[in-house]
Amino acid sequence: MQSNLRSSDSYAGFSWYLGDDHERPEAASFADAIGEVENFVLALERPFVLGGDGQGGVLSTTLALFAPPRLLAVIARRGAIANVDGWDMPLESLAGIDFVIDDVTVHARDRSASILEQRDARVVGVADLAGGVTAWLRGFAEHPNG
Repeated sequence: MQSNLRSSDSYAGFSWYLGDDHERPEAASFADAIGEVENFVLALERPFVLGGDGQGGVLSTTLALFAPPRLLAVIARRGAIANVDGWDMPLESLAGIDFVIDDVTVHARDRSASILEQRDARVVGVADLAGGVTAWLRGFAEHPNG
């Protein structure tokens, strides 16, 4: 469920959580948003790919750190792993999970890639995908767990 509170004056739409920078969210509202998305994905009975843009990208990459069952991959545009003061990230193995992080700062991409690769995830950019994003996503339809 989305909040109707604006995360910044320049954004006129709905926001999942508060904060001036979507990669540095306010902790309480971010925890609420992660909980909502986590409840949704835990109810899924088949393999899935998480995706998001902006705050949705931050939620997708950050929730994936908890390695929800049946998660195959994450694609995030304009959002990387959240940087929340005082939060200890889970250390779950992400082996076999692909992450595509696109259109973020070099610092955000490098930080996220480092965190994910330490957990054995594969991190690629859109330019690295043979056939592009559509072909990459279609490949999951043929996934042995799909």
